[in-house]
Amino acid sequence: MVSGFLRNKISRHFTKQNEIIFQHNIPSYNSLAKNFSDINELGLYLHIPFCTRICPYCPYNKEVFREEICRNYVRAVLKEIDYYIPILKNVPVTSFYIGGGTPTTMLAKGIEVIINHIYKHLDMNCHVHMESHPNHLTTENLEIIESMDVKYLSVGVEALQDRHLKALERPYTVKEVIKNVERAVNRNFDCVNIDLIFGLPGQTETEIEQAGKDIVKLGVQQAATYPLFRFPYTRFGKEFNNNRNVIVTMYRRRRLLKILEDIFYDSEYYRSSVWAFTKKGTDKYCSVTVPLYLGFGASGSSYLRNIFYVNTFNVSEYIRAINESKSPVAL
Repeated sequence: MVSGFLRNKISRHFTKQNEIIFQHNIPSYNSLAKNFSDINELGLYLHIPFCTRICPYCPYNKEVFREEICRNYVRAVLKEIDYYIPILKNVPVTSFYIGGGTPTTMLAKGIEVIINHIYKHLDMNCHVHMESHPNHLTTENLEIIESMDVKYLSVGVEALQDRHLKALERPYTVKEVIKNVERAVNRNFDCVNIDLIFGLPGQTETEIEQAGKDIVKLGVQQAATYPLFRFPYTRFGKEFNNNRNVIVTMYRRRRLLKILEDIFYDSEYYRSSVWAFTKKGTDKYCSVTVPLYLGFGASGSSYLRNIFYVNTFNVSEYIRAINESKSPVAL
């Protein structure tokens, strides 16, 4: 308890957390124009808040895909982009990330329209980094993805043993996911990333070793390997026993991560971020890569030096605000 208290105090001191003040004020157009006036480069984030099903461990902003809501969402995002066009026309955009949710739920359902609108009206100096679902990586869909200038693709695989896929409620088998990832690797992407969760209930060191070797064998340029986080507002978090031994959990995670580190280092991958390993000589897949960024869509967040603001997470509320010519900013 004492060590936890000290850790919290030290964290608050170095992050200046106590100095951060959230307000319900909405930044005015003039204040935003002023903040954008001397920016040399900017990152963009687009949030797609739709999934075909809700995974029990996922903490991100999402809801089950519905055609009508999706159509309304596309129109709302286009209007939000239009709001910024006059003050962004001279700002080079050097990073563009599309996350979710599951962005590929919107293939041929409006995501192409949004991306084309962005590239038509903003000073785009980059390709697209985008998240995807393994089941969506058909030949037809991969052609659509490539046509949208996506050069960096992430695939939410999460596990490479059928029993763990079943526990995570992922709707595919290992055999199916390997076939789909291979299909993506054989396209013309600059980087294909695989997400892999370790520290799953009952997961053995042998299983982690096998998963790491299988990832290398697939020929992907990057692997993002991260432990199972049990966020309290997810179903996994709510079902989790709070009396777990934190020290044992931490030690086990580090042991499993060390197995993956050794496999990737021996296979000519380097550590490109906290959890990610990237093949040497390859541009890494990553989210926004510049310090200043603008977020579109429900829960999209923006940081412009002295101001950080975030849109409402509620998709229907986001659409309603945009349709009523109001700001979707919540805080």
